[in-house]
Amino acid sequence: MMNEQELKIALQNQIYAHALVQLLKAQGCAFAVISPGSRNTPLALALVETFPDDHIVALDERSAGFIALGYARESQKYAILCCTSGSALSHYLPALTEASYSTAPLLVLSADRPNRLQGVGAAQTINQKKIFGKYARFIQMPTFQGKQITLNLGVSLSSEPLHKSFKKINIFQVGIKQNIHINVPFEEPLWDEELNRYIPTIHAFSKMMVESQMLRYQQDHHQVEKKALAIEQSQREAFQKHIQQLKEIKHQPSVLIFLGAMLYPTAISVLDQIKSLQNIKNLSIIVYTEAASHLRAHPDLSGIELIYTDMMARWDQLPTQADLCIQIGTSTHSKYISKSIKKIKAIHLICADRREIPNPLSISAFVSQLKPDVLLGILVDHLRNFKIPEIPEAKPKEIAFNSAYAKAIDHQMHCWAGSIGCILNMINTDTAKDIALFVGNSMPYRLLDFTLNQSFARVWSARGTNGIDGNLSSVIGSALAYQQSQPKNQGVIAWMGDLTFLHDLQSLLTLNQSNIHNLLIIVSNNGGGGIFKYLSIERSKAFEHCFLTPQKCDLSSLMKAFAIDFSRCDSYESLRFEISEYFGFVAHHRINAPKIIEVVLDANEDYQHHQALIQELTNDFRKYFHHV
Repeated sequence: MMNEQELKIALQNQIYAHALVQLLKAQGCAFAVISPGSRNTPLALALVETFPDDHIVALDERSAGFIALGYARESQKYAILCCTSGSALSHYLPALTEASYSTAPLLVLSADRPNRLQGVGAAQTINQKKIFGKYARFIQMPTFQGKQITLNLGVSLSSEPLHKSFKKINIFQVGIKQNIHINVPFEEPLWDEELNRYIPTIHAFSKMMVESQMLRYQQDHHQVEKKALAIEQSQREAFQKHIQQLKEIKHQPSVLIFLGAMLYPTAISVLDQIKSLQNIKNLSIIVYTEAASHLRAHPDLSGIELIYTDMMARWDQLPTQADLCIQIGTSTHSKYISKSIKKIKAIHLICADRREIPNPLSISAFVSQLKPDVLLGILVDHLRNFKIPEIPEAKPKEIAFNSAYAKAIDHQMHCWAGSIGCILNMINTDTAKDIALFVGNSMPYRLLDFTLNQSFARVWSARGTNGIDGNLSSVIGSALAYQQSQPKNQGVIAWMGDLTFLHDLQSLLTLNQSNIHNLLIIVSNNGGGGIFKYLSIERSKAFEHCFLTPQKCDLSSLMKAFAIDFSRCDSYESLRFEISEYFGFVAHHRINAPKIIEVVLDANEDYQHHQALIQELTNDFRKYFHHV
């Protein structure tokens, strides 16, 4: 039984937490990943009540961070992370750094000890202020000790101190969203069953505070939006002035567009503008689509000169001169493409709709922070306004090249890692257009970019800052968001290497307890870090134990422990059958539980297959370019 002061503290904790969480929901936060603890009890209870169907519990905070990242990247809505005090908070840093570079907005709600317990050796207490540095905007909340609560004939609340503390939690943003860290100290007691009789009071006070605060936020938002529109107009004018030099062109103008990894909504808006460029008569357009651009082999790009592998760059067959060279999305993963871009003599434009400019080679370029579709729209309007010389029609050699390349790849049906990409190409087109594909670091993504000529609903990757860290957790978050936004989807395929899978193994505990369905995870198991065989370190004496990191884990036993469906394949035919059977059930409206398929590979044979294929293609296409 709590005394009166304890009741006032516990009651104010609940009002405080509920009002804060409901305020975040009112501003667009859509999902919560909760890691259990004691100090964050008020926040956890408020999140479960506010997001009854839109939360998940993840025991490990590091995995939780990547689950939230995957959700935010697909939905483009803030995902909330909630943890207790102490070192638990520090485990979010890897996900926050990746979120910062991939414009996936995360909001951290960390519980903390009150000031009187800071710096005195109290258990599970660290300095949590600004712990994420530049990777999150920090907001420190005050500690409330129940002084605003009066218990006489009923409950009365002096709300002004809470309003004052909430004033800075205006997460309405125009343009690029940023990570936010809200640190919330709580006094004990954190909860007691006696609070159940005050639930209507908690709800009433929370609702009143949220409605009042939202009116204040909307007034601030109007000013922020007005300022953002002025900045955008300034950038429009700068870009329009920069491309005036195109009017000096007396020949057929040529535009090269390099599409790196993008968010799906960005990709669709970019696609619309590329189609508008295509409709400008006699304009030469060549588009390079990285696998994670979402536009690889997209049917709406048919008829445009497409380059969807880096092989042309390997053989120095990319154009070295153009009028415009435009980079959109992240910088390409291929060093061959990057070096080729640097060689191109053109007006270079980089569309940096993120905080960091994707220009690792320091190309002399005009950098714009306009949204890609806005930038391309201005270019379309500009090009429509001047005469373009008539030219005879010719079949682009890039299209012929891609067709021949795809056939050559699909003939390589050995059981090696690259054949997984070939199998994905063979998924029925009507099925693939509703399947999302996640590709892990590092070799699977490189191989997919090398082989893919199929159009999927989404192609997610982890080609940012985090390497193999958190790939499996990101799949879980992305799949949850995709299922919510596309209820008639055919499911999700994830492909990753064995070390990537094992590195994030604890996320399987969350997967097993989630309501995710129709998720097929393919693990190419070559017994270690096969990517290092392609690097010079392979000749080092320390290579095997320090870089290859061989492992002999029995995935079958592991999956049995996690109670997750599992199959092992050791041939191309068996893998193709497993994939076909799994999504055959989905096509017939059967809900499948998540399944893991292990593809057993020999690392040395796998490397030799890849090298032999590169050599074979090199020989074939040297002849091809000689005759074109």
